This record gives sequence, structure tokens and C-alpha cells, in this order.
Amino acid sequence: FKSEPGPRAEVAGLIIRGELLSQPSFLKQEVELTRGAALNAEALLLSQSNLRNLGLFKSLSIKPIGLGEAPAGAVSEPVTLVLNVEEKLPWLLDGYLGLRLSDQSLSGEAPKFKLLYTSALSVRHRNLFGKGWELGGGISHDNLIFDPLDIQSDYASWAVGPFFKNPRFLDTHIQLASELVYEQSLSSQRTAYLQRLRLASTLSYNFYQLSFPRRWGQGLRFDLTFESQLARQRLVSLSSERRTFGEISPTFTIRPALVYDQRDNPIHPTKGIYVTTAFDFLGGQSLSEGVISYRESLTMQWVSSWLKRRLIIAPTLKLGAIQSQLDDLEIAESISDFLFTAGGDGVSYPVRGYPVGVINTCSFPTTNPRCEKLSSGSPTQLNLLELAGRGLINLNLEARFPSFILSDLWLAGFFDLGGVSSSAFAWSWSYLFPSFGVGVRYLLPGQVPVRFDIAYPLRDTRFSQQTLSYHFNFFYSL
Repeated sequence: FKSEPGPRAEVAGLIIRGELLSQPSFLKQEVELTRGAALNAEALLLSQSNLRNLGLFKSLSIKPIGLGEAPAGAVSEPVTLVLNVEEKLPWLLDGYLGLRLSDQSLSGEAPKFKLLYTSALSVRHRNLFGKGWELGGGISHDNLIFDPLDIQSDYASWAVGPFFKNPRFLDTHIQLASELVYEQSLSSQRTAYLQRLRLASTLSYNFYQLSFPRRWGQGLRFDLTFESQLARQRLVSLSSERRTFGEISPTFTIRPALVYDQRDNPIHPTKGIYVTTAFDFLGGQSLSEGVISYRESLTMQWVSSWLKRRLIIAPTLKLGAIQSQLDDLEIAESISDFLFTAGGDGVSYPVRGYPVGVINTCSFPTTNPRCEKLSSGSPTQLNLLELAGRGLINLNLEARFPSFILSDLWLAGFFDLGGVSSSAFAWSWSYLFPSFGVGVRYLLPGQVPVRFDIAYPLRDTRFSQQTLSYHFNFFYSL
């Protein structure tokens, strides 16, 4: 048996067909093979992936022509690439209107179901100037269905504003996403109700483009976010009493983050790891005095499958630390959700079984002067913003397995743990509050998890007693 190497297939040019709005130069920069490069199957697949990720085309293909036509004895064989594309309509109008059942309990409340209507409308141009730029605007609104006229209730949320995306910033693979939004809603930790005007821009870079054809950069991304805002906030309502808003506070944050995501599916993962580390630099009115606050955070998730993916184990760990010369109350009043509280579900740091926000710096016996003034009453009478901490530990361990009744119906058991400390470097076992429970997950449509959980806390806090609680939410906590 004897084999002889054939001629080296080299790219001689690129022909583009079907483009109506997209600029040819914009499409050419997505093709990884340039004139004179050796024809490579992996590079062809990556080029098609680059083009598909733009979201501009109904269909596309890259085919080489001229293979096998070189004369005998030729050292190289010129090949022409033909890119065929079918563009989507550039204008897109989308929206939805529906109902949402959620345990969107307020800070300190025991979890209870709330029925809300949810709505959104947006319009965008997805290929501005033929460069893949996206420009548009949108509005969204949620509120209690039985009290829709109370547009400033704690459960009413609004967001409206324009946005802009450039998938190839400065003709590189850096992505730019910017938005100017007026928002009115609960904070993500549900310790306050916000009104704010926010301007944010994020630069993102996927390292797979740098590492190709090696795969060390697959799933590795760097994000750099700049955000400035004018915001005011008030405490959540007490019974029928509507709290008053504080003064408007200007702040800005700079947030570099490194993300490594090797999960097979970010919505319903069955295997893989996820790690993200971020640093937040907070500046405000105190910046003129040279005071900047720092927050470091680390999130890790490892998803493994057993018994032919009939048993999924998914532990998630979050750690956080804050350093600042400012008093805790100064930070809390200038920007929401910078300091840490834990408890509840569907929040930044969930611990199912405990009410939202009750895991804080005063949840356990302590000599903190602020905590000694508290009485064991309804926590909604308290300003939980004052009790947020500078150190965080949050663990969610969940095991999922099929019900064998319906293909998309899964059962789950879980263990949660949360702790908040007044200092990032001072910890004790008494700061940690565990819980456990069981739940049901139904995948809609085969991907998006709808969760119903029953949880039991293993400790009392200063603000809550050990009692069985339930939670209803969409998506898994991360």
C-alpha cells in the first residue's frame, strides 16, 4: 500500500451571495480563512459559527469550489469559498403579556404566593448600516393583578429606555452593549424599593477567538462594565404604610469580571462547570474625599450526571467580601445591593426556608450595638438595609432525578446554607444558617425549569422562627 500527498488546498478568494443589507466587508471579517491560508474544516465551522452568532441570517453556508481540479503534480490547489446567506428582516417588534405566580415576598416577610401580570414590548433594528449594529428601545411592567392601579406599590416594576449593541466593536471580536434605562422596582435582594436612571456599557471578549484552533479559550469570557446611576430608595412598605423615598444619590461602578462556562446548557445543565470572579469598584459623592469601596465576589458551580443522566448533582457556592472606609449605612443609602443579605428564593443569595433578608449581621447573638437595640418583633418594622454585611457565604446543593411519570417532570432534594458577617475576615459557625427541602421541576418546553419547593430552616433567626415554607419560581438559582 502506497500513498502520496496531494496538492495543498489554499484559499484563493471569497464570493458572497445573498447579502441585501449587510456590508461585504463586515461579513468577510467573520470568515477565519484569508487568501493564501490552507483550507481547514475547523476554521470553516468556526466561521459559520461566527456568522450564526450575529443573529442576522435565516440560513447560511460556506462551500469550497475548485477542489480536485488541480493538474497532476501541482503543489497547491486554489479553492474559492462561496458564502451563501439569507438575511432576516432587520426590524423586529416583539412583546408578551401574561400572568406570573411567584413567591415574590418582601424583605422579612414569610414566603407567600403572589399573582402578577407581566408585560413587555420592544422594537429594534438588528443590522444598522449593514454592520450588525442593533439599536432599539423597550418597556416592561409587572404588578399585582388585583391592584393594577397602584403603580408605585412594592410589587410594581417598570423599566423603559433605549439600548445599543455592537458585536464587533472597533472591527474586533469585542462586543459592546449599552443601555439607558429608567427603572422602578424592588432591589435584587428585596430590601428596598428603587427609582433610578441608569446608564451602563459592557465590553465583552470571548477568548475562543484568540485560542483557535486550540480550545483552551472555549467558554472563557472577560466582561468590563461601566455603570453610572442617579437613584433614590425607600424601605419596603409596612402593612398599608408607604415609606418615603430618601434623597437622590449619584454613584458609578466599574466591574471587571472573568467568566468560565463549560456547562452543556446554561438553563438546564446536566454536566460541566461554571466559575465567575468579579471586582466592583464603587464611587459616589465620597469620591472627592478619595474614598472608593471594593467588592470581590466568586461564584462556582459544578454539575455532574450519574446513572446515564438520571441523577444530576449541582452544588453552587458564592463568596463575597467588601472593603470600604465608609460606614455600612452610608453605603446602603448610596447604592442598593452592594452589601450582603441572604434568605428567600429568587434573590441574589437564596437560602430557601428563611424569609428574604433575615440572614444578616444581626441574625445571631452578637454584641453589635445596633443589634442590641432590636427586639424580636416583625422584621418588616426594621431597616434591614442597616443590617447588611460585608462578608458572604452562600451554598446551594441540589440533586435532581426524573419522576418517571412525565419526561419533563423532575424531582429534587436540596440543602441551602447562608451566612453574612459584618467583616469579610471575621467568621464563626454561629453566622451560618442551613435549611433543607424537596421540590418539583417541570421543564417548559423541555428546557426552562418551573420550580416548586418546600423548605424547612434548621435554625431560628432574630427575625424568624423555624417553620415550613414554600417557594415558586422560574429557573435555577445561580
